[in-house]
Amino acid sequence: MEIKICGIVYEISYEKEIEFTAWGSINHVHCTIKLRKDLNPQCQDTAFIEEVIHGILAHTGFQGKHNETLIQSIANGLYQAGITRDSFEITGGK
Repeated sequence: MEIKICGIVYEISYEKEIEFTAWGSINHVHCTIKLRKDLNPQCQDTAFIEEVIHGILAHTGFQGKHNETLIQSIANGLYQAGITRDSFEITGGK
């Protein structure tokens, strides 16, 4: 599966384990988003939204470490407003 973030195509995968026991991660060099596949759907949705927010920030000039608490708060707020992975245009990809 794939998603475009600021015009850049990111490959989405679901992994058994992700570094640092995170729910999700984004790699801007390899253009990948990894989500833990053992999470319940609601947690996968919020983790996905968080990684998209990281991508948006990185591609709009906010380099370096992002404020994780702020990003989690925004992601949770968007999820509570009804935004889920299904709200995004995700294509079949490779």
